[in-house]
Amino acid sequence: MGAPDTNRDTERRFVRSEDPSLTPEANRLLTEELQEAVGREEVEVPVGTPRRTSDERGTHSPMVAAIIANRAIVLVSLLAAVVVGGIISFATGQFWALLVAVGLHALGTMVVAGGAIQLTTEMEHVAPETAARLEAEGVADPDRVLGELVEDFAGATDAGGAAEVVSSGNNERTVRGDENPAEATMEQGPR
Repeated sequence: MGAPDTNRDTERRFVRSEDPSLTPEANRLLTEELQEAVGREEVEVPVGTPRRTSDERGTHSPMVAAIIANRAIVLVSLLAAVVVGGIISFATGQFWALLVAVGLHALGTMVVAGGAIQLTTEMEHVAPETAARLEAEGVADPDRVLGELVEDFAGATDAGGAAEVVSSGNNERTVRGDENPAEATMEQGPR
């Protein structure tokens, strides 16, 4: 990230959640979390910045939302079972079982490493009571929702991800947290 481009057209946006799939109370809680993370009630962002404040996120049942929210635990348990199953099949004396066990172990390691990168690069976390409320309304990943909204209000025009974490040139910090909380939050995530 270099010096800011002062020639870009900007627009003012109110920092709030307007998800039609959520109750007014859930939108109010998410708005409070968002305003706390951004540090403002109104921001100026480049024209063309994604506008995801009214995207529907409460599209899952509470049970599915809870499973998705705890996906790391579910995934690690599943992969451990698959690896143990591969080792047991190897113990039965089947030659191909060695290749299967090694392949399953490598796959499990890659998935766990990718999940760890994803979990450690989440920029913001909603309060537990807000997360519970949003999950009860079908929001699968309240932390990700808050992170995406913070990116929008910070003026992010491109998506981040695990690839940005492990590649060079994406780790420059240009804004202090007390100067622009939204942009500083965005910079600490995968850019």
